[in-house]
Amino acid sequence: MPVRAVVDPPLLVEPAEARGPAPRPTGRWSSLDVLRGLALVAMIVHHFVDWTGGRARERLVGFDAFALTDLAAPAFTLGAGAAAYLVGQRIRRAPAAGAGPDADRSAPAAIDRARARQAAWRWSQVLLLGLAIDVAVGGGIDGGGVLPSLAVLGALVTLASALGARSVVAWWASAAVCAALAVPAKAWLTDGFVAELVSGSFSIVVYGTFAAAGAALAAGSGSAGEGALPLWRAAATVVAAGVLATSIWPGLAPDGLWAPSRHPGDLAFTVWGLAACLAAWALVRAFVPIQTRVGGGLARAGQRTLLVFGAHYVLKLVLQHTGLQGTLDGPVWTLATWLAIGGAVALATIPPRGALRRVIPSRDETTPDPTVPVVRAPGGGAGRSGPPEEVLPGRVPPG
Repeated sequence: MPVRAVVDPPLLVEPAEARGPAPRPTGRWSSLDVLRGLALVAMIVHHFVDWTGGRARERLVGFDAFALTDLAAPAFTLGAGAAAYLVGQRIRRAPAAGAGPDADRSAPAAIDRARARQAAWRWSQVLLLGLAIDVAVGGGIDGGGVLPSLAVLGALVTLASALGARSVVAWWASAAVCAALAVPAKAWLTDGFVAELVSGSFSIVVYGTFAAAGAALAAGSGSAGEGALPLWRAAATVVAAGVLATSIWPGLAPDGLWAPSRHPGDLAFTVWGLAACLAAWALVRAFVPIQTRVGGGLARAGQRTLLVFGAHYVLKLVLQHTGLQGTLDGPVWTLATWLAIGGAVALATIPPRGALRRVIPSRDETTPDPTVPVVRAPGGGAGRSGPPEEVLPGRVPPG
């Protein structure tokens, strides 16, 4: 099994002598890490503006009911769906893989239990962090944040992928069903933890649209990987399908498809949110590669989103417990807010001084396998295996 060493800040370096045979084409997608980092920046901007002076959607660029920073949630979920599908494919392995030329290739696929446990633990971490924030901020568990929804959706996509759900058509159909059910789903349940998951602000039905779309893209990538993803075509198709669907069934967007609206989560949110995220992903892939300084910084943030989320939430707790939340308005406080945003983004994206520089594989190098156990080997010694990285889905949107 290939082994990768980890440096701090955490960038994966795969020694040439340890690479071995080229892995399957479900390796880590660098453009997805950069997209996650960009979404993280949008989340920090939205949260800090909202927590200090309030009314973020009125004060940030966008529409009356949809700020551009609202794209953070769909982008995180889109990425989580793609990553979960890739991990599921690693969990579902052929027993004969690597067993030599005489192995029985007709043998059915089996579940790699070690990788399955690693993935389950990662999604559990996402859920536990979300519940901890519920308790810290609201004094109880209500499931109203995005992390519980992401944990559920990520686990479902991983499970489906591991069990053999590889049809691109089926994944896109799942996305369409979720989008169509968004309006009635809001009225299904009214109280409790499960109600928040199903019918709340981050409904797993509404956000299932983005997770399933991410899985569909990953399923259709084939052997070409992220470079062959038809992101622009998918974005245009999503918009065309939304226009056609609302012309046939106006109830899918009761207030109209245009302009974009964050709530209640109908097609005015899912169509434009998904199309915009696909376009942003395409732009990132084309113009902000991970080999650049900006791309590398955003990717670093994207790989550490759970940690950044937990740290940045300290500001909300301080403002909440001092009674200052939503009251820090005016030019001076606005400047202070943006300085705080700049500091938070810098901490998330800039490596500490003196840290080892991340080694980014060039485009023609083999993409590391996201589920090869990470081995920490200070001084060349053997280290402890870690969980698969591609299930680090701390995808936190503005809310």
